Parts: sequence; structure tokens; C-alpha cells
Amino acid sequence: MSRESPGVIISARVVSYEQYNVPALHRGHDVDEFKPEMFINIDRPEDDYTWPRDAFLAFYTGTRGCIGSRFATIESVCILTLLVRHYEVLVPADLDKKDIGPEKGRKTLLAWTAGITITPTGSKVKLRPGEV
Repeated sequence: MSRESPGVIISARVVSYEQYNVPALHRGHDVDEFKPEMFINIDRPEDDYTWPRDAFLAFYTGTRGCIGSRFATIESVCILTLLVRHYEVLVPADLDKKDIGPEKGRKTLLAWTAGITITPTGSKVKLRPGEV
């Protein structure tokens, strides 16, 4: 009489997880520098502006993407269009002084704080009703 068993095959399920570091995808060593040339395609000059549409993951994409992302984008563009259409956008009086200089004025207007969202830090513009 043999004490060996014929054997049993047991299948083991392997679970794998993927995790993305979303802030690391959008931040490089030069994140605090204003470099508009990073969005210009040097390889194909005819494609001047080549920012990947899905590079910013605020709304994400795919099957689990935000269903309101397109609506939010269109709504934002409409609001900005109406503001520019009905108002003249001016630099505030305190930044319009000659002694400040254009460089300091630009830095003041474009200053922002990084967090979960990018937040302006006290940037102000002056709106004057225009002609429609």
C-alpha cells in the first residue's frame, strides 16, 4: 500500500495593484520656473502648441473620468469670453506705476501657490465696462 497521494492542483490568484503618484507626474525639477517654450514642439515646428490634452489629471480620463469635465471646461471658457467681451481688463493702479517695472508687475499678477489646486495669491485686475 502506497502512502503517496495522486496530487491536487491548487490555483493561486495573484492580485496586483497599481498606484500613480499624480503630483509627481506634473512636477519636475523646474516646476517653479515660467517656461512657455516647454509646450512648443521643436521636432515638428508646424505643430506649435503640443500640450497633451490628458496631461492634467484633474478630471482624469477613461471609463472612470469625470462626466462633467467637458461641461466645466466649456462653462469656464464661456465665462471668460463674456468677461472679456463686456469689460476692458486693466492692470490695477498700484501695479501700473512706472517705478515698479514690468518684471515685478508680471510676477505680482502671475503669483500662485501650489496645493491640491493651483491658487492665485492676491492677483487682482481692474475691470472697466466696455462697449458691446
